[in-house]
Amino acid sequence: MKRRSFILGGTLSLSLAGTRAQSSAPKRLGWLMPFPPTKPSPETLFMGTLQKLGWIEGKNLQVERRYVGDAADQEATVDARAKEIVSFAPDVIVTATSPAVDALRRETKTIPIVFVGVNNPLAAGFVSSLAHPGGNMTGFANVEPTILGKMIELLKEVAPATRTVALMYGHTNVSFKREWFISPKAADQASSTYAVKILDNPIANEQEIDRAFAKLGEDRTTAVIVMADAYLLLQRNLVIAAAARYRVPAIFPFPVFPASGGLISYGSRLADQFREAADYVDRILKGAHPGDLPVQMPTKYELVINVKAARALGIDVPLSLLSTADKVIE
Repeated sequence: MKRRSFILGGTLSLSLAGTRAQSSAPKRLGWLMPFPPTKPSPETLFMGTLQKLGWIEGKNLQVERRYVGDAADQEATVDARAKEIVSFAPDVIVTATSPAVDALRRETKTIPIVFVGVNNPLAAGFVSSLAHPGGNMTGFANVEPTILGKMIELLKEVAPATRTVALMYGHTNVSFKREWFISPKAADQASSTYAVKILDNPIANEQEIDRAFAKLGEDRTTAVIVMADAYLLLQRNLVIAAAARYRVPAIFPFPVFPASGGLISYGSRLADQFREAADYVDRILKGAHPGDLPVQMPTKYELVINVKAARALGIDVPLSLLSTADKVIE
């Protein structure tokens, strides 16, 4: 009897030890970004927030990172990186932009995915609803439907002659649809409200950037909205230079554009999205299901105006608009 108790006790001790070892194994995080590492780095913001929540890389967290450079065939590169991340079998994946989410969803229907910087996750079919995503992904959207109207309103304040607005976005992904950026209903409503004609202007390569602005610049009543798009973000210097060369008023989605010489930007704060994504990752690693975590829409937008760029275009920005800007670049 004593020998049997000893054996049972030893077996139980080994079992408990195994359970403790299993529970203390580091969680695995996949990090896929469809652009090169940048400074300031969104990864720094994300990892800093995650660390405050108790997740320390090298202790209880293992991170596998993949970035995509300014590749000639970006879609193939994103697809390849998505396959690599999924083969790592992480407990959760963090990614940004619709093309990267689309690549990942072709690779897995089970690994939880938290996205940031996605314009229209519902129209893209990434989630079944914003309140209850229902599948293996959730995250943070770049815009809500009224953003297009607000950007047109801002354009008409700085360029009152605007009668036509071109929506410029990257078209480097064959599975891309314009609805990934803005719904037809939202576009029609904005067109009617602000009495402008809206044109689609997809961009597939660098050469098309210059050609597009050259054509748009022939009509002085035309302005451009550059949509929140990873490809045009990478090509921002070419976009800004072309807009200035052909004297086309343009509004951009991120502050880095006016900081680099663009006219004006209005958009959500990506930094906030990365911080908030860390909270979702923390909850998922602790057992939450992504399908139960609602997709979050932006609650704050940032207006940045480059007065020097405005002067170069012959634009006198109204003082009333300057007074409402979050930042004015002289």
